[in-house]
Amino acid sequence: MSYCTVTEALSLLPTLGTLRDAATGVTATVPSATQGAAMLTATDAEINAHLIDKGHELPVTGAEALAYLKAVAMTGTAARIAKAKWPADSGPGGDSGAASALRGDYTAMLAFIDGGGLSVASSDVVGSSVAHGFRDSEGTALSGSTLVAPFSRETEF
Repeated sequence: MSYCTVTEALSLLPTLGTLRDAATGVTATVPSATQGAAMLTATDAEINAHLIDKGHELPVTGAEALAYLKAVAMTGTAARIAKAKWPADSGPGGDSGAASALRGDYTAMLAFIDGGGLSVASSDVVGSSVAHGFRDSEGTALSGSTLVAPFSRETEF
């Protein structure tokens, strides 16, 4: 499942335009459309690895989570495309350029997922504990049996 399209990712790089593959009378762009699609696939796989590592089942179905994952995929794919377009260590591909800025944003977005900041539908969380989403009286997250009280729900219904 792709969280975005290459066209949506390119919207973060408005000066780049459309990616094209080579054809009769048409010169391929750098990167090409095929390469851009492969970059999107790699970005989606990386996002999925982070989600699985946090115990989320795929595909994610929560609307808010999907909106966030779309932004993550757009940013990660745009970062890869920018680095391919401007591979030099100066200009747009350098430390203060578009590729670096997008990569920094993408890294921060993945860190947000890794830190447990992404809320997904409760049915997307793997685990047998009925304590998921509960905290004890000191605010410590519970992950085991709820036979030990007191506990309170993290979110309101």
